Amino acid sequence: MYKIKEVANLLGVETVEIHKKLVNLKQELKGHTVNKHGMIQIDDKGLSIIERSFIDIDELEVTDNREVAQSEGEIASDFELDNEHYVAEEVEVDIDQKNLELKKKLYKLKNVLLLLDREIEQQSSVLEERTFKLNENVTRLKALEKEYYNSKVRR
Repeated sequence: MYKIKEVANLLGVETVEIHKKLVNLKQELKGHTVNKHGMIQIDDKGLSIIERSFIDIDELEVTDNREVAQSEGEIASDFELDNEHYVAEEVEVDIDQKNLELKKKLYKLKNVLLLLDREIEQQSSVLEERTFKLNENVTRLKALEKEYYNSKVRR
């Protein structure tokens, strides 16, 4: 589950944009968002829906270039250029998809590193406390040894 800020970071947009998408895509996101303790969280499918809405796949105009070429009487070389144009659009969408997947992985790695940093800080804190207590115990032990030897000498 992702918080709105996390989704915004993954997609490289402002949180305001994610809030707009939550309103505009309310039906599509039904069942993919949860309100926990006053915070909206979005599951992986919801993230994918929001992600696709930024790519605007639905707005891409896909036509059969052969029909266009035949109906307008264009020559084969023009058809090949048009075909390359649509292939380029598909490649751009594919690159955007891969880019988003990489951003997701990077974001997850970043979160893992943050968790590891917190764990290291906690372990360091525990280590400092134990070092302090150990030093206290060593001081007490030395005092007890001194007291013990002094009592032996007096007898």
